[in-house]
Amino acid sequence: MIVDWCAPPSGANVTPDKLPAAVVAPLFEACDEHLREVVDVLGATRIVGVGAYATDRAKRALSGSDGIGISPSGRRLRLDACWHPSPASPLANRNGGADWRARTNRATPVNAGDTIKVVAIDGITLEVEPLEGAARDYRR
Repeated sequence: MIVDWCAPPSGANVTPDKLPAAVVAPLFEACDEHLREVVDVLGATRIVGVGAYATDRAKRALSGSDGIGISPSGRRLRLDACWHPSPASPLANRNGGADWRARTNRATPVNAGDTIKVVAIDGITLEVEPLEGAARDYRR
């Protein structure tokens, strides 16, 4: 499930640098609380921040460090990240978006019994991605 950390009802992309300083702190607290509530209601065990900003906010809201966070009810959470697919992102657009798709696929949850493919080997660690349910690039 995708949850926007904080978006106005209009769906407009309003970044904090475009807001008056007096509203930023209360807004951040409300948005962080929203994320914490969603995590607890869903019983989430893994959060994937899409982009550096979302990843940072998730870490702050969920007391995260070193890829681990804590839900409000005390449940341990895995915190991961993938690049934001913005047209302005050089990383997301490198190699025609292939690097973005690969990175996002590796952040896609893989359940026991899912069919996977090995995409990289780093020492004794295998990087895998699912064959189904992997990221598709719809930006074209």
